[in-house]
Amino acid sequence: MDTPRTRAIGAALIVSVLSTLLFLFRSLHDVVTWPFVHDAPLLHYAVYLSHHGFRFYQDIHDMNMPGAYLTEDIVMRTLGSGRVGWILWDFILSGLLVAYCIQLFGKKRIAYGWIAGVIAVLAHYADGAAYLGERDWMVAVFLVGAALSVLRWIEHSGPVCLLLASLQISFAAWVKPTALLCFVLVFWGIYHNRKQAQSSRVFIALGVGFVVPAFVIGTYLWTYGTRDGFIDLILRLLPYYASVGNAVHLEKPALILCLIVAARFFSPQSAVNRPRLILLQLLSAVGLLSFYLQGKGFVYHRYILLTGVCLLLSTLIMEWIDSGGIRTSVGIVVLLLLAVLVPSRLITLQLKRAYPTGTITALEQDLGHFSHHGLEHSIQCLDMIHGGCINVLYRMHAIQTTGFIHDYYLFPARQTSITSEYQETFLRALTDAPPRVLVVSEQDWPANMGYSKLERWPAFVYFLNAHYDLKITHTQGPHDFAGYRVYVIKA
Repeated sequence: MDTPRTRAIGAALIVSVLSTLLFLFRSLHDVVTWPFVHDAPLLHYAVYLSHHGFRFYQDIHDMNMPGAYLTEDIVMRTLGSGRVGWILWDFILSGLLVAYCIQLFGKKRIAYGWIAGVIAVLAHYADGAAYLGERDWMVAVFLVGAALSVLRWIEHSGPVCLLLASLQISFAAWVKPTALLCFVLVFWGIYHNRKQAQSSRVFIALGVGFVVPAFVIGTYLWTYGTRDGFIDLILRLLPYYASVGNAVHLEKPALILCLIVAARFFSPQSAVNRPRLILLQLLSAVGLLSFYLQGKGFVYHRYILLTGVCLLLSTLIMEWIDSGGIRTSVGIVVLLLLAVLVPSRLITLQLKRAYPTGTITALEQDLGHFSHHGLEHSIQCLDMIHGGCINVLYRMHAIQTTGFIHDYYLFPARQTSITSEYQETFLRALTDAPPRVLVVSEQDWPANMGYSKLERWPAFVYFLNAHYDLKITHTQGPHDFAGYRVYVIKA
C-alpha cells in the first residue's frame, strides 16, 4: 500500500543504499593503489620458501596455522603472487561478505543487508593497507557464511546447510582456532529445530563438514610441512606467542556489544526475525570472545565482532522502521545517520592512514648494492614486520639462509625453553653457513627497546661483532616505520 509512511521508508532506503554505494566506490578507488605490505608479504614469503625446499614448522618457524598458508598458496597460484592478486583476493572476500549479508536479510530486505555489509567493508578498509586480506577478515567472512547456513537450516532447508556451516567453521578454525567457538551457532540451530535434528543425516553432515577441511589441511601439511613440527607449534610456540605482547582493551568492544544487546529489549518482539537476531547476537559474542582470547588487541582481531555488530544494528533498525509510530521515524533517522555519517568518517580515516613505505624502499635500494654478488641463501633478516626486510626479500626473490622470519622469539623479553631452543638452532645455522649480509631491524616487539634488544642475546652479539662489519645504518624518518642496520661479513 502506497502511504506517506511507505514512501518515507522507501526514500530513506534508496538514499542509504546510494550513499553507501558512492562511499564504497570512493574507498575502492583508493584501495587499488595500496602497496603490498605488513603481514601478507611475510606469509607469501613463507609459502615461497616452502616451494623451495623449506618445510613449515621444521625449517620455517612461524606462529601461523596451516590454513593460513594454504589460503596464501591458493591465492598465489590463482590470482597472482603480488600486490594485484592480493587486492583481488580482498575484493573477493569483501564481495562475498556483502552477498552473505544480503542473503541473511532475504529478498524483500536487500537494502538492510547491503548497508550492513558495505559498512563492515568500509570499516575494514579504514584500517589501511596493512590489513588488506588479513586472516581475521577471511575468518569473519566464513563465519557470517556459517551463520547464514544455520539460518537456512532453521528455515527447513535440509542437512546440507549444516554441512556448509560446519565446513566454513572448520576451515576457519585451521586459520584461527578461536573460530571453533562459532559451533555454538550450529548447536543452537540444532536445538531450535530439535525435531528435525533427530535424523542421522544431520550428524553425518556435521561430521563430514568438520573432517573434510582437516583432511585437506593434513594433505597440505604432509606435502609442505611436518606433523611433529605442527604439534610443537600447538603445544609450545602458540602458547608462548599468546603470552607476549598482551594489550587487549575490551572497554569499547564490550560496550558496543552491551549496547546492542540492551537495545534488543527496546525493539519490537518479532517472531520472524528472532532466529536471525539470536544468531547475530551469538556471532557478535563469539567475535568479542575471539578478540579477547587472541590477547593482542590488534585492529584486525575485531573483524568478527565488527561484522556481527553491523548486522545486528541493521536488524534492529529494520525492526524499528517496521514497527510503526514514532519508532519508524527514529529508525529512519538512525538509518540515514548510519548510511551517511559513518561511511564519511570511515573514508576520512582511510585517507589519513597511508602506509609509510620509506623503510621498504630504502632497504630495497641498499640491498640492491649487494645483489650483483648474489644474495641467494646468503642473507638473513632479524625483523618482526616494520623493518620490511622479509617484504624486500620477497620482492627480490631472495631466499634466506634460515627459515626464521621473525625475531621476537630470538630476542625474547622472557626466556623460555622454546626461545632458547630457537636461539641455539639459529646461531648454529649461521655458524655453519654464515650469510654474507645480515639485516637487523630497529623494531623490537613487544618490548619496544629498539636496537637494545640485541643485549638480550649476548651470544649473538659476540658472533655478530666477531664476523661482521656494520656497513649501513638507516635512521627512522617521517616516512619510515623503523630503522635498520645492514651488516656485511668480514673479508
